[in-house]
Amino acid sequence: MVVVVNYALIPEVDMAELVRQCRASVAWTHKNAADHGGDPERIYITGHSAGGHVTAMMMATDWDEWDVPKSSIKGGFAISGLYDLEPIRLNYMNPTLGFTEATVRDYSPMHLDPQLPSAALRRRNFCATIRSYPMYGAPRACPAKNWLSRTSITSPCWRTSRPRGTS
Repeated sequence: MVVVVNYALIPEVDMAELVRQCRASVAWTHKNAADHGGDPERIYITGHSAGGHVTAMMMATDWDEWDVPKSSIKGGFAISGLYDLEPIRLNYMNPTLGFTEATVRDYSPMHLDPQLPSAALRRRNFCATIRSYPMYGAPRACPAKNWLSRTSITSPCWRTSRPRGTS
């Protein structure tokens, strides 16, 4: 089963409302997946660009507040997302977007902690892989504290459970 989420866009809503709508969509999917032929215990989240940002925000969500077991979110793949909103706040688009310092603080996944079980959350050597590509220049430090790389053009693939058939 594939669920494609539609959400209101900024500036019609603010970032808090956009992220709330996406969290509500994941909660709805968990609650209703079985009625539509899906497995509520095997949710994967992915998105590109703004959707990559949303995916990363879903990985930083405390799902207990949404009555969704963390074990139901099996993984996420955020592609070319906006993980640090500060450059956006400081550029020519901000008069339209209306990002504040609080928006940047609360909705930049780069500065948030992942909320899925930390023992199972793996970046799968993403930083090492990015550093190995010559087009990125000299190797860069990728601090263990950051779960998203400022130097990357894509983000890590999160897996919160082991693939079937592995130990």
